[in-house]
Amino acid sequence: MDIAPRSLTVATIALAALLLAGCAEVEAPATSASPTAEPAPSATPEPEAGPLSLFDDDCAGLLSPADATTIVGAPVQLANRLRETGDVAIRQLGGIQCVWSDPAATAGAALSLVVLPSRAGGAPVEDYCDPDFGCSFTASASDFDLYGLVRGADAGEQLLPRAAAATEAFTLAVASQAVPEPYRVDAAWPVPIDCAALDTAGVVGTLVGDPAAVGFATGGDAEPNAGFYAAFEAAGAVTCGWSGESDGITVEILPGGAWIEDEIAATSGAQPTTVTGVDSAVVIGDALHVFDGDNWIVLRGTVDELPISPDTLGTAAAALVADLDALL
Repeated sequence: MDIAPRSLTVATIALAALLLAGCAEVEAPATSASPTAEPAPSATPEPEAGPLSLFDDDCAGLLSPADATTIVGAPVQLANRLRETGDVAIRQLGGIQCVWSDPAATAGAALSLVVLPSRAGGAPVEDYCDPDFGCSFTASASDFDLYGLVRGADAGEQLLPRAAAATEAFTLAVASQAVPEPYRVDAAWPVPIDCAALDTAGVVGTLVGDPAAVGFATGGDAEPNAGFYAAFEAAGAVTCGWSGESDGITVEILPGGAWIEDEIAATSGAQPTTVTGVDSAVVIGDALHVFDGDNWIVLRGTVDELPISPDTLGTAAAALVADLDALL
């Protein structure tokens, strides 16, 4: 199978004072001792539930549906949120991804916007148009970067002038936004992760028919919005692949990504399962989502063009998590 690219303690000290009056010895009246206040128990900070949200996680704070329709030149509406590793990496960095698409999905008209804090360090991308993917554009304002992609019914460079409306809306929207604090956890797998250094026991290789197979970094499915890749790299995410003659396994790894577990578990069709050696796992379709400590990996695979069972993927997951945990 070809595979494309996370006391303050205050001491209370009781002081006793002896009062002397004149030269005569005076016996002090008996008094009851005041109880010494016990120091308040120190509060242990609660771990962050997840990354801070930009625009309160609401795409309407960035661009209205009506403006999106005007830019695309065809009726579009906000698409459902995706929970793939790249999309989650955007949120983990304090960014937001918004996609407006053609509900009929016939003309392919769509507008994709990714906003990231500039600290994510994505390389600037020159504006350009491609007949297959549409027009790509970028902008920077108020310590944020915008990555945009627009496809319209009237494909061509004439879309770029209309995309300027998205850039203007972005500039106005981020002017009132504080840059979210970086999301930090205690036990994220260290990055960068070397795919070739994983599967030390050859478990994944054996599953694809070649015990000596070496993992390699892949680009995964094509995602034309450059912001997707900027976030993926900045978050330390990686997609690793192992290939045999007709078999293959891909593994998406997002260090620190376990905060998304509740959302994954609440996805329609999600089924909890058990994988030895990890904290929890969920099956959605042909994907096995595995959560270990602060981290998240997603496994998919095929044998003779048929999906590999979750139980079999679980064997691979256990081996890979052991290798990744050894990096801590």
